[in-house]
Amino acid sequence: MTNFSVGVATGRTYLLFSLLLLACTIGAQRPIYTIDARLDTSNHTVTGIIEITYANYSYQVMDRLGIHLWPNAYSRQNTALDKQMLLQNKPELHRAKPDQLGSISALEFSSPAQEIDFNPDPDHVDIGWLVLSEPLRPSESITIRTPFVLQLPETFSRSGHAGVTYQVTQWYPHLAVFDKEGWHTMPYLELGEYFNDFADYQVTLTLPNGYVVAATGVVEQMTETDTATHWMFTAENVIDFAWFASPGFHHTAYEVDAGGDQPVTLNMYIDTLYNEAWKQAHVYAERALTFYSEWLGPYP
Repeated sequence: MTNFSVGVATGRTYLLFSLLLLACTIGAQRPIYTIDARLDTSNHTVTGIIEITYANYSYQVMDRLGIHLWPNAYSRQNTALDKQMLLQNKPELHRAKPDQLGSISALEFSSPAQEIDFNPDPDHVDIGWLVLSEPLRPSESITIRTPFVLQLPETFSRSGHAGVTYQVTQWYPHLAVFDKEGWHTMPYLELGEYFNDFADYQVTLTLPNGYVVAATGVVEQMTETDTATHWMFTAENVIDFAWFASPGFHHTAYEVDAGGDQPVTLNMYIDTLYNEAWKQAHVYAERALTFYSEWLGPYP
């Protein structure tokens, strides 16, 4: 059976899709992300370490790698996100107090194979460049590590927290796409989609006991100690990894006929703190799954 996960939280719609998209572009990169992160609910931070293995499958020599630092879109006024939200008559981020903003910090990019210098983009605080001391030639690979501290903003757009409920999206250093046109670095926006490479993920999340997590991929392991629960997820051939968490999540599962050879297991995580508003969420999710399966083809 294939899985389709949906997380529903707060009074706005947050849909978390475990997108097991199976079609890779020929010649595209296929990064591997390994992340170990811990949520601190007292100050709404996520502290972690990320390791990225990146192979150059292009025909060009790379002297630098473009990287997205999307949480910094929430760090100040006049980011691309803030400007676009103002054009939509959404001034919440522009008027936010300092303790309502978000960011990603404590970055120290390194590699066992060579030295790496980090250069921030002069125009966008949520874009950076990893300058390599040794060029990455075709068919060569590099492993990059960095610690990071994610300060989650109050929920203005996709990522953030609303009370004790967390929506954690576009939350870690993410390599940009490289193709024959070069690097596709782009700032975080309210309107628009994300152009990412398909990648493989192994993500370990540590949260206080009592929290339920809905995330991309498959739960490989869950262990509980006296104070915390450790969740390990894997996801293959997907363009991003996102997770939602709440002590109020109620998990149910439904089998849905999406027109394929096997039924799809539709996993619903409904926040009981807002249950009245979302009591029909499984109906909406099933309609979405069947509609797109009829339009585009059965969900794989």
